[in-house]
Amino acid sequence: MKVQTSQPRPCDRHTHQAYDRSCVTKKMDPTSTTQRKIVAFDHICIMVSDLDRSLPFYQDLLGFKNVMYDVTQPGDWFDASTLDDILGTKNAANRIVVVTDDDGATLELQQAANPLTTKTPDEYLRYGATGITELALRVSDIDDLFQRVKAAGYETQTDYIWSPMPGARSFLFYDPDGALIQAVEANLGN
Repeated sequence: MKVQTSQPRPCDRHTHQAYDRSCVTKKMDPTSTTQRKIVAFDHICIMVSDLDRSLPFYQDLLGFKNVMYDVTQPGDWFDASTLDDILGTKNAANRIVVVTDDDGATLELQQAANPLTTKTPDEYLRYGATGITELALRVSDIDDLFQRVKAAGYETQTDYIWSPMPGARSFLFYDPDGALIQAVEANLGN
């Protein structure tokens, strides 16, 4: 009996090829009605309990230094009625700061004044709870970032950098409100 072996497909989720950007950057045919309608990943919104404390973390430590918007709502983006509906309370109010890195990756940091943003308990910010668990960032010098995170006094999940797969190195750390962030440096030939 002949045993047939299969070669992994280039974008197979179960191979180390999953980090290959070519797997997700296929050109879309604008005339096709069968292709998915998501065209790009726009931004991540992170609710923070203290914008003045969180901004230096995201800007100075992680490099999201370009401020696109710093607005208080209701105002230019949302009228009072829409903001009340979005935040689920009457007389809703918040401050939104949108920051980017030099490559255009975008974070929306929000601190609500009404209802007051409260810190999520740590046990709900870790693996084992539903929802988005981590913000993973591709970095070019993981050793430098690891040292800067430690020197700034931020908590890391491990005291070392580990390898999730051949050609990649990673560590997990927490923002000022305890949200989990993963730094990944990958040299996978792409």
